[in-house]
Amino acid sequence: MSRPEIKARSTYLMYLTRPHPYLISFLFVILLQLISIISLQVGGQPFEMDMTAMAAGDTANAIHFSPENVTLKATGFLLALEIVAAMLRYGFMSFHLHAARRENVSYYDLMDGFMLLFRAAALWLITGIMVYVGLLLLIVPGVYLAITYAMAPRLMFDHPDWGVFRCLAESRRLMTGNRWDFFKLRVSLLGWTILRAFPFTAVFAEPFITMCDSVYYLYLIRDPALESSESSPPDKKPPWEY
Repeated sequence: MSRPEIKARSTYLMYLTRPHPYLISFLFVILLQLISIISLQVGGQPFEMDMTAMAAGDTANAIHFSPENVTLKATGFLLALEIVAAMLRYGFMSFHLHAARRENVSYYDLMDGFMLLFRAAALWLITGIMVYVGLLLLIVPGVYLAITYAMAPRLMFDHPDWGVFRCLAESRRLMTGNRWDFFKLRVSLLGWTILRAFPFTAVFAEPFITMCDSVYYLYLIRDPALESSESSPPDKKPPWEY
């Protein structure tokens, strides 16, 4: 499937989906921002931010590294917040995976990650560690691993009885021979990825990127939903066929 077709299908599926992905994304971004704000208020962290210095533009003195301030309680609480954020991200993926299949979706889909909490948290932790270590090894291995295991969360939603390592292995199998295509798709979405870094623009960027990933996943597993006539009105062809 070509990149223009993936993007065209994703755009059209977003148009068809109700509630609209932008509304889900708005709620998603708000929740992530709340988690971020709470995280900044937690003490016992190795990094401390001096807001006065930050406001004055003194970036050199705005952040202080103080490892002696770290406490086990604060570290555990921050890890819990990171897991909550990861589960919301997985729920966001689930919403778009259902939408890509033209299935019924709702705001409650954001909570889908919590339905598989322990396995999903383990998947997030294992892939996060692998990608982080890979990025330390001259970046390229980290990108390679991120692409290799990109489909593991969606596989877990499709197969809730599968264990973490089976999802990882199946993602690796799916991406074998397709890593370069997926990499080029992500590079073509670079502008959207940059917009993802800012809360306001992330509301519009997150759904499009996530829907493109979901459509590509359906293509990899040869899901019949991609050929369904429900993805376009009966009185005209879908945009990718013009």
